[in-house]
Amino acid sequence: MTLRLDEDHARKLNELAQRVGTSKHEAVLRAIDEKYNRMTHRHRVTDALNHTVERWGDALEQLGRQ
Repeated sequence: MTLRLDEDHARKLNELAQRVGTSKHEAVLRAIDEKYNRMTHRHRVTDALNHTVERWGDALEQLGRQ
């Protein structure tokens, strides 16, 4: 796969890789992993919240009125 970057993104990638002490390839892989982990974490939290509201919504609503 070829990654085509404009000058600004290429500069940012170079700086990121240099600061982290990795190759640009590794910096891209880490960025993908980080974004994926954040995204899936948000989905798990949202699912848990929906389950909690479904299960305990009435009780939470009553507590809020007190």
